[in-house]
Amino acid sequence: MMFNELQRRLHDWLPNGPKCQLHQVRLRMGKTRIVYGLIAESEKRLEACKSLFPNANSVTLGGCEVCTNSPRTQLRQYCKSCRAAEREWNEQNPNVRW
Repeated sequence: MMFNELQRRLHDWLPNGPKCQLHQVRLRMGKTRIVYGLIAESEKRLEACKSLFPNANSVTLGGCEVCTNSPRTQLRQYCKSCRAAEREWNEQNPNVRW
């Protein structure tokens, strides 16, 4: 069994795992896409992340250097409600991305 799979199963088994401070629901464990490069988020998006979807964790920032064997995904904890709020915010702000 891969370490990531073991980590996910252990997280699912723990009854009192960490909760989203905004939505008060238990965080889930899931794969996220790793984005490489120099990412400069807009101030508007940073503020929205902090106040509206602090635990969306939709992507993982992988840094500037990427190699042929660099991972493409990573297991991270996330809040399902935060991800829904992030999707809604992205739809309402199509010109404000990274």
